[in-house]
Amino acid sequence: MGNLSHYNLGDVLPEFQKFLLEKKLAPEKNVFFYALWASKYFNYARQKQIPSDEYREHAIIEFLEALKTLPNVSDWQVRKAGDAIRLYYFHYLGLKPVYLFICHKIE
Repeated sequence: MGNLSHYNLGDVLPEFQKFLLEKKLAPEKNVFFYALWASKYFNYARQKQIPSDEYREHAIIEFLEALKTLPNVSDWQVRKAGDAIRLYYFHYLGLKPVYLFICHKIE
């Protein structure tokens, strides 16, 4: 995940951090890290020219798969990154998950 010393707690998605604390959606000690993971996803999305205000499951999966390849990122961190991103979209932004149903013709 890299050196965190250059990050200030309040500089990374401060409104998201405040929301997580107020709604008690994450333990206080983890709130900064949830914001950091969401922020890292937004950087990834920007590089891939993916709008960050739209939930794109495939892009999130690609991001999480990329995290898995990093030697300094544990499996539990990848899970928490996914949790953080989904908290941002579904709770903070209030987006509703869209379920796609594929209908197959039964022969």
